[in-house]
Amino acid sequence: MDILEYFKNIYPKKIKNINLIQIITFFRRKPVKIVIMALGVFLIFFGWLIYNNAVAQQQFVLNPTSGQLTPPYKVDMTQSIYVELGGSGNNFTIQELANGINLNRLVHFGNFSFTIKINISKDGNIQVSALILDDKGMKLINLINNGWEAPNPGENNLQLWDKNYNSYALEIIDSNKIPILQVINGAKNKIFIGVCLYHEGIPYFGTIMTGFNYFGDYYKNGLTSDELEALRNATIFYYPSSQHLGQLKTIPDYSTNPPSFHSFPENNPLDQSTFNQYIGAIMVLIGGLIDVFVTLDTVTQKNK
Repeated sequence: MDILEYFKNIYPKKIKNINLIQIITFFRRKPVKIVIMALGVFLIFFGWLIYNNAVAQQQFVLNPTSGQLTPPYKVDMTQSIYVELGGSGNNFTIQELANGINLNRLVHFGNFSFTIKINISKDGNIQVSALILDDKGMKLINLINNGWEAPNPGENNLQLWDKNYNSYALEIIDSNKIPILQVINGAKNKIFIGVCLYHEGIPYFGTIMTGFNYFGDYYKNGLTSDELEALRNATIFYYPSSQHLGQLKTIPDYSTNPPSFHSFPENNPLDQSTFNQYIGAIMVLIGGLIDVFVTLDTVTQKNK
């Protein structure tokens, strides 16, 4: 027996005699209208709150000063981990990464005193820590166990042009539109890092896209237009970030011979706030329509 037949047996007269006019009449009763109006107000009010909170969240997402890299994959503890710094890569065992390693060993020239470390967290994630300074020794970016802090362009007298990121990748661009830090922690048992390192005032660029390049003494005369353009094209994200937030390029993977190209999962930091804006706007629209219809019906009844 279906549910309608069940109710007909219990309330045969009431159910059989209900028609569309009776339903409309019921909803036009004053107490019911008050409840419906209250529902409309509720939808408008909370829809407005959701929408405005989403707008505020969107502004924060577009201009963050901190964040957390969250790898989409757990480490396979039975396999080695490929770590790449500026195109120079090496495989490390889980035991080697258990206590963390300094990546100085992946740089084969110069006597650098930089700190970029990799380790495995207790919950099985690859973690990276780095302190990136400018040519005057001022802190540009601080990255500790995947948690990053970076000022917005123009803040603290630092000459940054832009930054882009998603849940597992980060890139900082200097005033010359050259990447000075790149981290992609979005592949299983692999992590890709690009940096700009200063040694005795001379920058050494090690990007994920092109590998390490250093310009020696002649850098003091400035980069050539071709060198500058090559470094500007070595970004891992598309720019400006205000139009391409979270949009990664296809990345070269030097762990294979010959090198392959790696595409990563799509991950737009704006997705959640954009979704919430739609939800808020729809709630406001529905609530407004409800209250308009109820108000018009009330006016119509009064004029009869």
